[in-house]
Amino acid sequence: MQRIAVLIAAALASHALGFGALAQEQGPALAPPPAYQKVSPEDKAAGKAQRRAEGRAAAKAGSSTGEGAPQPAVQAKVPREQRQQARAARKAETARAARAGELQASGEVGPSK
Repeated sequence: MQRIAVLIAAALASHALGFGALAQEQGPALAPPPAYQKVSPEDKAAGKAQRRAEGRAAAKAGSSTGEGAPQPAVQAKVPREQRQQARAARKAETARAARAGELQASGEVGPSK
């Protein structure tokens, strides 16, 4: 119980002393922010035009910075009948392997607790 009281008292003392020390110190963290300088509409338009030109050049070059992996190429659609035949073949192969005991169990195997 005494430890908790000592810790609380130490925390309160350091908290109170911290604000006093900060009030006396005038470091870069306490300096006022620099004055905001307005930008003219012409400067804004010039910057926007420059960024657009750079973006167009990057898009043509194929290097878009800041983007993830490129989209994979789109594959041709497979007709429904072929998908159904492939699915049936996979199911048949899995059933055959299960009957033959060739499938390995996944996850934990053994008596449950």
